Amino acid sequence: MKLGFNKIAFVLFLAVLVALPLLPTPEFWITLANYIGLYAIVALGLVLLTGIGGMTSFG
Repeated sequence: MKLGFNKIAFVLFLAVLVALPLLPTPEFWITLANYIGLYAIVALGLVLLTGIGGMTSFG
């Protein structure tokens, strides 16, 4: 049985995802990740608000 590249990459991704919380992470990185997430949500909200025409309506 031959494993495809996608399956190996997925298993490796899951292993990294499981091991990530176990590593000591500086508080600065956590704060930075929070800011990046918040700004990404704001940017996506503005993209959805302006729509295709680019006209913003706050009403």
